[in-house]
Amino acid sequence: MIFKKGQHEQFTIIDNQAILDGRLSAKAKGILLYLMSRPDDWQVYESEIKNHFTDGIASIKSGVKELINIGYISRAAQHDHKGRFSGYEYLVYDKPQNQAILTISRLSVNGQSHTTNIDETKDRYNIRQPKKDKLTKQEIISVATYDFARTEYLKEQV
Repeated sequence: MIFKKGQHEQFTIIDNQAILDGRLSAKAKGILLYLMSRPDDWQVYESEIKNHFTDGIASIKSGVKELINIGYISRAAQHDHKGRFSGYEYLVYDKPQNQAILTISRLSVNGQSHTTNIDETKDRYNIRQPKKDKLTKQEIISVATYDFARTEYLKEQV
């Protein structure tokens, strides 16, 4: 899902903050600009991004990781009905999201639900026990950022 100002078919409008952001490499800026040119409901796949650049897949993955670390992209693992990993869902923003204030999450540090262990609730909110024992602080922040942004976007759609 792509979050950006205005919607235009023949050109892309992007906040200058992303272009002037000294924390981003030229590669990351190029990937972000490409993603901002896609429709709002466009599904992000790193392999598809690669088809539009001369860089290899490892380079694209490192550029996407850079955008995630700085806050222009949030990525959340998706699971099928049996709990198996089925890919990622990406949220892309034209401005970095302030991850420091987004600390609300449905997961605690050990990956368990805060309020329940009922399977129905886990399925409803796609809560799954991670394979490792504990989530890192960055993983918790990423989940919280993704969850908050998706909730806000869905509110706007109603």
